[in-house]
Amino acid sequence: EDKTTIGELDIILKDMKTNTIEHWELCLKYYLQSEPSLDQRLMLGPGAKDDMDRKVRKLTNHQMKLSEHPSIKSLLGNKKIEPKLFMKGQLFYHLEEKQVIAQDANPNAEMAWWCYQSEIQSQISGNHKWLVINKPDWIGKKLTQSESQLNGANQTIDLLNKHFSVTNNALMLVGLSKIQSNWREKSRGFVVNNNWPK
Repeated sequence: EDKTTIGELDIILKDMKTNTIEHWELCLKYYLQSEPSLDQRLMLGPGAKDDMDRKVRKLTNHQMKLSEHPSIKSLLGNKKIEPKLFMKGQLFYHLEEKQVIAQDANPNAEMAWWCYQSEIQSQISGNHKWLVINKPDWIGKKLTQSESQLNGANQTIDLLNKHFSVTNNALMLVGLSKIQSNWREKSRGFVVNNNWPK
């Protein structure tokens, strides 16, 4: 509007059964609880640059209200638009701390662990093989892999040490155990640098 971007709507759809128009905002996020608390501000992204509270406020106070903008209303014939939010992702809790479900978080949400680089030795067991997965692979079903793609405990420690010697970026680590002839995911977590979240 006047060469200024007001915002972007994810999806506008019409429910053919109810004849209502809906504005859907979609969000996929991963949050690590920096300390046990109900406070959403302590649910931090892996890079510690954003938090759950800020994201929820932005979605509800800005993104979901975009469908009320006059230009959107006029495009849709000034019909009532029902805003909806679909927020998906995963919550991660420190290995050695009590899990406290943050305010507004779904208590049935998929949960996993996180730990500091210095704590990973205690997490890696001899019964599992390990795999570092990249961000595009964070979403989706539990992994099944061939053994040739997996690392043992010592290889994993070496890989993490090399990674954190050049960057502070968190890594997603998946532990798999052998079931019959396949290796299947049994554990998933983030490994963060020893100074996280600073």
